[in-house]
Amino acid sequence: MKIIQRDCPIAVISTNSQASAALGVIRFSGFKDINVFKDVLTVKTWKPRNAHFLKVLDDSSEVLDEGIGIYFNAPNSFTGENILELQLHGNPLSLNKILKFLCQKLGFSLALPGEFTYRAFRNKKLNLSQVEGLDLLLNANSGFGLSAANKMLSNELFNSYLKLRQQYLELRSAIEISIDFSEDVGDEVVSKKIDECMSLLKKEIDLLYRRSQGRLSDLLTPAITLIGKTNAGKSTFFNKLLDSNRAIVSDVHGTTRDFVSEYWSVGDHPFRLIDTAGLRESSDSIEIEGIGRTISLMKDSFFKILVINPYQNADNLKESYIDSVDAIVLTHLDLGNTAEVKLPKNILTDKQIFGSFGPMGAGTDGPMGAEFNGSIGAANFFGPIGPIFSSAGPMGARENGSIGPERSLEASIIDKYQALTRDNPIPIQRH
Repeated sequence: MKIIQRDCPIAVISTNSQASAALGVIRFSGFKDINVFKDVLTVKTWKPRNAHFLKVLDDSSEVLDEGIGIYFNAPNSFTGENILELQLHGNPLSLNKILKFLCQKLGFSLALPGEFTYRAFRNKKLNLSQVEGLDLLLNANSGFGLSAANKMLSNELFNSYLKLRQQYLELRSAIEISIDFSEDVGDEVVSKKIDECMSLLKKEIDLLYRRSQGRLSDLLTPAITLIGKTNAGKSTFFNKLLDSNRAIVSDVHGTTRDFVSEYWSVGDHPFRLIDTAGLRESSDSIEIEGIGRTISLMKDSFFKILVINPYQNADNLKESYIDSVDAIVLTHLDLGNTAEVKLPKNILTDKQIFGSFGPMGAGTDGPMGAEFNGSIGAANFFGPIGPIFSSAGPMGARENGSIGPERSLEASIIDKYQALTRDNPIPIQRH
């Protein structure tokens, strides 16, 4: 931290400096007087917190760019220091050229990563939990992350701990009264006050405890992982969910040796959808590495989907894989005889199972119904899709108005996501 404990004026491009955009912002902080810019900006009189149209001039009075300038005078600024924000055109070449020129001309140093925020913290414009909330807001990859970050910035968690402290002090006071003044106040009154204080304190502790349970960091970048044996149909299903040919599909076993990921929106929530290397015994060192990554991704995923081709022999799937998944998708059912469908012997009955069944219709008493009327049961087997769904392809989305597996699976994903985020969880480990 010593390297950013400096008081020199600093400057930085606060917007994306790698891609072109309509606007780009250059930010300056720590200068003594706004008049330091009088020779390079065409504004003569600055009014704090007002937008001023201006031109940026070089040493020959040639115009480098034109835009808007806003001056925030200390201590009424983000860092608590004098700040100037220049809103210019967002070409990275132009922004970097102007930043370099102004730093050399006016004696500004390039800000180190996080230095503006550090100065805000140092000057008591933000507390530590707000700083961490700001970091979360800028890097959030989920709706939950954005919501949690905004609550941290508004001091929601900070205020919860202040409330907890106040309730503790009230309980301590009630106990001290019972020790020193119980005869004056009365044992019954003191006892009632202690019980009330204890109840409120316990309620607040229980609430914070519930908010801290589970792998909450997974909700900041929620991943949905497709796992299964080679040629189970993972890549086909992955492409179908994305509605694009993102992953290579082949009849050759072990085509996917590393994971492939894309962002996939379910409702208003973005998730990271991951297609993984197929699980099998292998002597190929590259494939073994890919399988190892699959297992690692499984452990860290918010939602795990086991993809099974029920015409393959899937009995040797490890029980730990089946135990850990949230849902099972059956592929290829429209391409074969449903009488030949066999699920792994160690499959559990509490899993949601999705699939496309082609010829199976409502009320059918064929081999499929007989096969699964045992411990699993037909209703449990078909899950949210129901036996009336038919498919035109291996994992088709719709036919004749029927809703395909993607829609039912989406509902299952959202249900879990909402259940995990319902109690306003605390996602940052330190908190």
